[in-house]
Amino acid sequence: MSEEKMELNELETIDTVVYLTDEEDGTEYVFECLDTVEYEDNEYAVMLPLDDADDGYVLVMQIEYNEEEAEFCVIVEDEGIVDAVFDLFKEQNADLFEFDE
Repeated sequence: MSEEKMELNELETIDTVVYLTDEEDGTEYVFECLDTVEYEDNEYAVMLPLDDADDGYVLVMQIEYNEEEAEFCVIVEDEGIVDAVFDLFKEQNADLFEFDE
C-alpha cells in the first residue's frame, strides 16, 4: 500500500471483512478485522490482508475519525506500538487463535 491513511468505507463492511481504499490512488484492499484493541487512549484494528498470499501476516492500523466523524485507518509504523498492540491482541484472543512464539 502506497498511502498510510486509508478511508474506511462503512457501507462495504460485512461481518469482519473490511474494504479500505487508498486515498492517493483509489486502490481497494480487502482485510478481515480480527479484533480491535485499546492502547494508550487510542483504538487499533488488527487486520489480516485477504488479498495477500503471505500467510500469518497481520497489519496493525490505528482507527481515527475526521471532522465528519467518518472512520479511517492509519497504518502504524512504530514497532513499539505494533508490538504492544499485538501482545494485547494475543492476550485477548488466546482462546481463538494459535500463535507461534
